[in-house]
Amino acid sequence: MFNGLITFGGLDATTQASFEQSRSQAIVYGLNSNAGGVNIASDVVAVSSQCTCTNNGPVCEGGLFGNLRVGGSPVAITGEINQRENLGMGIFIVINEQIQSGSGNARAITVNGLRVIFPGADELVVSSAHSGIVCATDTVQEASPEQ
Repeated sequence: MFNGLITFGGLDATTQASFEQSRSQAIVYGLNSNAGGVNIASDVVAVSSQCTCTNNGPVCEGGLFGNLRVGGSPVAITGEINQRENLGMGIFIVINEQIQSGSGNARAITVNGLRVIFPGADELVVSSAHSGIVCATDTVQEASPEQ
């Protein structure tokens, strides 16, 4: 469905990790798509994800910035997680899609800058970043005194 219908000016991605933090960033420059008969364009679609170990356990968060136009009209990016816009014809987009998973001392997050969902099973994801972390546990079992 997308063959020849998507162009972009450049891509960039980075991932970093340390003992207590992991982060990723993905950037698509100069997006122009006519997939599904709808023009979707953006100067930049950039996302980041980050997971950090804290005293209260792991915390994961994402961020988004971009300039998005659909059919030549600007789309206001609210910063809201999973912002959904209906484009008509059964097509909709999700902006700043964030999917968190994990429990206990292990957490992960995937942040998709833009997800376009077409009728049927086709979809397009632009700029996706994933971070995950497993934090060490502080629990120390005390030895019982010998009797």
